[in-house]
Amino acid sequence: MANIKFEIKGTDKLLKELKSCPGITNKWIKKAMHANVMQVRNLSQSYTPVDTGNLRASIRTKVDQKGMSKFLGLIWYIAEYAIYVHEKTWTRLRSGRHKFLELALFESTHKIKRTYVSSIKKAFLEEFK
Repeated sequence: MANIKFEIKGTDKLLKELKSCPGITNKWIKKAMHANVMQVRNLSQSYTPVDTGNLRASIRTKVDQKGMSKFLGLIWYIAEYAIYVHEKTWTRLRSGRHKFLELALFESTHKIKRTYVSSIKKAFLEEFK
């Protein structure tokens, strides 16, 4: 499907401060990443068209840590025809929507940001309590 990169701008200064407590920060950021991946997954799954239920059931997720402060959240469908339904090259829909994964990501943007802000606050509270 689409390779979508999501980045929150203006956090460079904050991340420099948080590098002094990487274990705590990574714990909270990883929790936020998991929560956000599940948020987008669940919304995408609810938008996924259903004929037999195979496409909806084929969704997969993964959260990886790349280095000390980079996390990667992946969401994909393993059904071979997922790309055709997503990109509307296969138009026989009884329910659901095309672009179901992209729509879920874009509709979750504000919630994703709030989750990260909350996690960063929790990291600070845990570090400086």
